[in-house]
Amino acid sequence: MRLLASSSFAQASKFGDRSVMRSSDQTAVILGLSTASPDHRVAQIDLAKWFCEYFEYPARLARFVHRLHERSGVEFRQSVLPDFTPGADPRLFFSDRSCGIKDRMEVYRTEAPVLAARACRGALEEADLAASEVTHLIVVTSTGFMTPGPDVAIAELLGLDDTVARASDHLDARRCGRSSWVGRVAS
Repeated sequence: MRLLASSSFAQASKFGDRSVMRSSDQTAVILGLSTASPDHRVAQIDLAKWFCEYFEYPARLARFVHRLHERSGVEFRQSVLPDFTPGADPRLFFSDRSCGIKDRMEVYRTEAPVLAARACRGALEEADLAASEVTHLIVVTSTGFMTPGPDVAIAELLGLDDTVARASDHLDARRCGRSSWVGRVAS
């Protein structure tokens, strides 16, 4: 999650060499960056093993799945759900009830804004800013949908003023380079 705040160049210069995007009448400056990761972490190789056992893959397919996971370059996966963590009780997948899109979007609706707000608080702290100083909130996500968008819930969790300009977009496979959109919206 990146916190972007609109500012004049004179104000931005006091923050040192930070990333700056210019437009004709305003400058958007990244004042603070922070990340937040879900609590449940599982090693990629353990996840591959789990999939092969759960779905009872034949040996040939299991070898392929292990190679695929090993060559991905990903060491760990993290999730708000404990479902793939060894020894954990499943919350959504593989529980006694069916897991449909409605169930997954409900998890997204409750968990995504909390995780995003955690990242925003870290960015605010890094930038030495109070939530009352935020003028813009731009949210880009790729994992779920909700109406109203996650920006509304995030703004509420952070205690942002109702006058904060907000924009929200969803990434998909066709538009994974949304940083240019974020830069245009921020400027």
